[in-house]
Amino acid sequence: MMCGIGRWQPKFLQCFANIKFVFFLFCAANFLLSFSYSVFIATITSIQKRYALPSLFFGLNATLFDSAILLSVLFVAYLGGRHGSHRPRWVGIGLVLAAISSSSISLNHFMSSPYEYGKLDLKSNITTLCSEDYDYMKVNRSLTDCSSDSARAAESDSVRMAVMMLLGHTLAGICYTPFIVLTPTYLDDFIGKKKSPLYLGIFYAMYSLGAVVGFPFSSIFVSIYVDVGRVDLTTVDLTPDDARWVGAWWLGFIVDGILTLMVAIPLVFAPKKLALSTNKLNDVKQERKHEISLQNNDGDDDENAVGQEALKRIKEFPKALGRLFTNLSLISIAIAYGLEVAMISGLVTFATKYTEVQFRISATMSANITGVGLVISSTIGTLLGGYFLRRFKPDLVTTVKYVVIIAIFNVFLPIPLLFLGCNNEEFAGVTIPYQKYNVTVNDTWESEDLWPDSPLVSPCNIYCDCADSRYDPVCGNDGITYFSSCFAGCTETTTHKNFSSCSCINPGTSVLSEQTAQIGICGGQCTSMLILFIVVIFVESLVASLPLTAFVIITFRCVAPADKPFALGIRQLFAQVLGWVPTPIYMGIIIDSTCLLWSQNQCSEFSTCWQYDLFDYRYKLFTFQIVLKILALLMYTICWQSLKRKKEKGTLH
Repeated sequence: MMCGIGRWQPKFLQCFANIKFVFFLFCAANFLLSFSYSVFIATITSIQKRYALPSLFFGLNATLFDSAILLSVLFVAYLGGRHGSHRPRWVGIGLVLAAISSSSISLNHFMSSPYEYGKLDLKSNITTLCSEDYDYMKVNRSLTDCSSDSARAAESDSVRMAVMMLLGHTLAGICYTPFIVLTPTYLDDFIGKKKSPLYLGIFYAMYSLGAVVGFPFSSIFVSIYVDVGRVDLTTVDLTPDDARWVGAWWLGFIVDGILTLMVAIPLVFAPKKLALSTNKLNDVKQERKHEISLQNNDGDDDENAVGQEALKRIKEFPKALGRLFTNLSLISIAIAYGLEVAMISGLVTFATKYTEVQFRISATMSANITGVGLVISSTIGTLLGGYFLRRFKPDLVTTVKYVVIIAIFNVFLPIPLLFLGCNNEEFAGVTIPYQKYNVTVNDTWESEDLWPDSPLVSPCNIYCDCADSRYDPVCGNDGITYFSSCFAGCTETTTHKNFSSCSCINPGTSVLSEQTAQIGICGGQCTSMLILFIVVIFVESLVASLPLTAFVIITFRCVAPADKPFALGIRQLFAQVLGWVPTPIYMGIIIDSTCLLWSQNQCSEFSTCWQYDLFDYRYKLFTFQIVLKILALLMYTICWQSLKRKKEKGTLH
């Protein structure tokens, strides 16, 4: 019960040997775990543009993080949760290593060449204007010097970033496992059943609060140009509202790593055990009686050393595994929790990207909206759920019934989101065809299959030397977006942001109308839809988070006291298998399947999406969510009926 390591237990540290200080450290760690995740989510778009990585990659990255937890969760829960284990030290060491692993990803920024916006084609002879004397029949449009130093550097930056992110997050997942599975049991052991719901509610609310702070902070990071301190910002002709803007994604990883180390190191010195209240002492006596009965049943009551106890726990592993996997109440609530996690991981991982794309807002505004709509509401919901359990003290069966009622509401809440979003913008060659023009084109091209295989090419720009790997969108005075001023057929420029004599732009009814364009995308924000979206997502997130504390209480109370750490590990196992591991990949595939226009880079296999089908995007995303909610409701009902039968038979613990 002393702070320190080994025999080094100085007196000045002993004022911290209490549940309040350890609880503060655990809450801070949970806060930073969410802070880190929200920073990563909010910077996905910037990383995607900077290194030309598809959404599927980020789904795979999140899956590897959670797969690492999956592979280690049962052994950490079983061995780290054994009697005599120093759980705070397990957690502290894990967090130190996790901070180092995740923050090391930022090193790739300093190892990469500066970001060159709108120059993914790597051709030195490409201009932003249409070359009227260009002869398509004599020049190969797709000719790109992939052997140049700049081409090799860009490819190397993308590959290195992909490898560093995958390795860094995989190692971080392993290191976070002790915190995820051991912290709740430690708190429950030294707080007591009466206060446990309130404390656990606060603990899980801190995870939501971390995102409340993380998203606004990340909005600051992405509003800073990626190469700040490396290039002269006066030469950067971009703003955060520009489609090509890339923010300082790497800052968040560094800040989070430093803060996590500040919390992790004190946990290494925290006490193995804490003083118990009278009520909690009675709980511990009952738990020890159960452990002794299990040992007697196994014919082995040797507790001479920690090593012998650990070996004995390993031998008992298959029997404990069978005992818990045949517990229908535990398995059904674990599956339901896994489905809930699937909804959260799928939605939250790409939340900022979704609002940014769906409502045509900046990454900064998207991060702030996500923080308000998803995170603040979930914090309020978690606290309300914990207060309800603390205030009314329902029995176990009533608690599950309360969860079932909430799950019924959850099935219907996402339905309005299917219809809340902007319409697809008019994008020439992508969402709408080019206008019909009276242009003379060589008749032999079509017969000889010489017409370029690109929807961006039209008779009005076929004579222009346009690169479909250079994304510089312009808005024509006809209200249509064009991939670049070159694809709009513009031959003159009045300023660096305005173009004229654009042959692809519809002049309108008057032949005297000018055919002009300016840098940027047409179509404003659908503000009314955005406001409704925020309201609906706020309510949905609040209701969905109400039973979060109840999940933990049900998991602990439907098994014997000695099996609590292992039961939590099994619940986390289902959360990984059903939720954290596969869902980001599914979501990445779903998002990529709605892409209408991919970046074209002949020198790299990596690509990113420039234009999505907004209708298809939201229909696929929220239909998937509704299906998961229906399956979760079914599992809650099974758990409720199982516990109800146990109560009638008098076999509840």
